[in-house]
Amino acid sequence: MAEPAYQTEVARDRLIVSLSGDWVFDNAEAIETSLRQLGTPRETNVEFRCAGLSSIDLTGAWLLYSKSLELEQVGHQSEFSGFRDVHLKFLSEVIKRPTELPPPPERPSVVIAVLTFMGSGVVELVRELGEMTVMAIDGIRRPSALAFRETVNQLMDVGLKAIPIISIMSFLIGLVLGYQASTQLGRLGASAFTIDLVAISILREMGVLLTAVMVAGRSGSAFAAALGAMKLNEETDAMQVMGLSVNGTLVFPRILGLVIAVPFLTAISDLSGIAGAWMVGVTLLDISTTEFMARIVDAVDLDTVMVGLSKAPVFAVLIGAVGTLRGLQVTQSAEELGQLTTRAVVEAIFLVIIADAVFSIIYTELGI
Repeated sequence: MAEPAYQTEVARDRLIVSLSGDWVFDNAEAIETSLRQLGTPRETNVEFRCAGLSSIDLTGAWLLYSKSLELEQVGHQSEFSGFRDVHLKFLSEVIKRPTELPPPPERPSVVIAVLTFMGSGVVELVRELGEMTVMAIDGIRRPSALAFRETVNQLMDVGLKAIPIISIMSFLIGLVLGYQASTQLGRLGASAFTIDLVAISILREMGVLLTAVMVAGRSGSAFAAALGAMKLNEETDAMQVMGLSVNGTLVFPRILGLVIAVPFLTAISDLSGIAGAWMVGVTLLDISTTEFMARIVDAVDLDTVMVGLSKAPVFAVLIGAVGTLRGLQVTQSAEELGQLTTRAVVEAIFLVIIADAVFSIIYTELGI
């Protein structure tokens, strides 16, 4: 391998640098030393003649091109000539590359960034709600022969098995609400209205909302995990090969099971919450069971009960649709399965709270 070298000659106001040797990566240090020795010539124009090169690669071309840029920065004009076609591609490849990074894009204002983020989130939410709707409709149109059996299984899992935890949680929430309400209202001399406050809040809001949150954490995550595991094990692909509809066999029965179970769980939650309020009334307010029941009958009407129960099917559809959708989106690994399972729970609770706010506005406007 020949050492990189060059010879210089002056022709009028032009410095001619005739290159020779191998200008390659292995000679990079020698190339840098040679070009450093060239320094800054007095002549205005510098011509690099490359006909005498034995070989050149991207390293040599880049070092040579960097020297030409250095000369141009101090007012010289440089050019390349005489190189062979086999060397042209290296020099042209280097020369095509930008010597300066493009200026960074202007950072949008905080308001624009927030609006952009919210807009993209809304678009994604609408798209996924559309996917959920398509899945549910497809399951209704083409129910599988296994749908009935799967629906019964889901009723057992999301309904009967959830009764103990929902009953206990609702009882405790009713107990806490009754205790806090009696404490605050007692300062105003209105302890008798504790039962009214707790009963109405549980029947209209807390009972169904607590049930939906518990179901989202318990059943929504179970849906996502089960379907995600089936996707990873390619069981859903096998079902499609067998001619079974995934939506009709796996998605629709789960959503239908929730739609049937959640209203019953809400009713049980309401009764448990009122039982917690009854305990507060009996122990703290010295109200007999007969008086408590009479107060409940006076404070609560059928509209109050139906307001809470009417929300249950909608919450059930949202929870079931989100859980099954996230489960069917699993494609890669167990880590993705865990992430989508967590996302299913968070999104289900988020949608439930939004839906509850919408219901509150509607019922308030209707005077119910």
